[in-house]
Amino acid sequence: SIGITGDIRVFENTPNLLTLELQTLSITGDISVFHNSAKLVTLHLDRCDITGNIGVFQNTPNLEELHLDVTCVDGDIAVFQFTPSLQDPSIWETDLTGDIEVFT
Repeated sequence: SIGITGDIRVFENTPNLLTLELQTLSITGDISVFHNSAKLVTLHLDRCDITGNIGVFQNTPNLEELHLDVTCVDGDIAVFQFTPSLQDPSIWETDLTGDIEVFT
């Protein structure tokens, strides 16, 4: 059994998306698809074949939960200044950079 597969690009035109939890599945794609997901509150894509720049989260001001562990996302964590409700982001084993001061 292969399990659940697919590309997250299918979520590109889902402006009312609130929660997406697809962790540890055979899911691929670039997180840039969430550029129109301003209502997004929860995003769990850890341990999926996900790429892209976290700058896209400048457009998700309601984001509260973010799990991107063991993915190939990159970018500066300073973008999280635009997600004031974000709590305990899980971003280990990624290519992110920046000063942790943004989380204070």
